[in-house]
Amino acid sequence: MIADNCAGIVNDIFSNYSDYNGSTLVLGAELFALQIYGDFSGYSDIPLGGSRGSVGNKIRNILILFIVSCFWHRANWTFIV
Repeated sequence: MIADNCAGIVNDIFSNYSDYNGSTLVLGAELFALQIYGDFSGYSDIPLGGSRGSVGNKIRNILILFIVSCFWHRANWTFIV
């Protein structure tokens, strides 16, 4: 939610950087940092149980996280395999 809301503003500022003053460009850079943090936090803080449970649950959680991450970055099945 945070990353997507920042993305529109950041894309506008970065696409038209010559139309904006320095303080707006700094705001764009700060919002971009927030956008990147929101993206990574969104898929790395997935509550799958973490290190709790059996070894099988840990392996399952890691696999789910990597598969979701691969699709997030538009990787194809050959990358996942």
